[in-house]
Amino acid sequence: MPIAFVEGESTIHSNVDEFLPTFERRVVDGLFAPRSRKRANYVITTNATDEIRFRAKDWATASSIGLNEVELHGQGGRIRYQVRYPRWATLVVILGAMIGVALMTMFVRLDLPRYIEEHPGSQIPGASIRVDVAIAWGLAIFFGFVWPWLMIFIHRGQIRNAMRTLISEVDRVAMLEGELRHRAWPPR
Repeated sequence: MPIAFVEGESTIHSNVDEFLPTFERRVVDGLFAPRSRKRANYVITTNATDEIRFRAKDWATASSIGLNEVELHGQGGRIRYQVRYPRWATLVVILGAMIGVALMTMFVRLDLPRYIEEHPGSQIPGASIRVDVAIAWGLAIFFGFVWPWLMIFIHRGQIRNAMRTLISEVDRVAMLEGELRHRAWPPR
């Protein structure tokens, strides 16, 4: 799904040589909760001096936040990232379609116009039965078949925020570890 894609760039204060191995450890240890692989089960697919790639290993992870396939490229004080989330998007579209089909099936089996006529409490005040039926069908179509695509588009912002947060947190750790490595300890 071409719309299930995000790319961006963040500034880092640590060296790329320190940042990428630290990020790799974060992926291996549990991306969001250290030492927890539940719904954060990722596998490193590429590990180079200036790039790291990882992907969701299972559907529980792929559907969790949507970081299905991630690439990080480091150069100077910048990290460029690309995130693809086709499995997350596929799940959203399938679930939406299931909801839409279930609602439409229910409307047909219930004979929606008759149901609304027999149950005045289900009517919109001041609207005709035809309008009530049209609104019900419109909502079923919208939430079953339009809303999932809007969610895929809106989710880009959530993924961008998650990546910025992860990069910032890993950058702080990489900076601290780098400072400790470069200091002579114990002092002479």
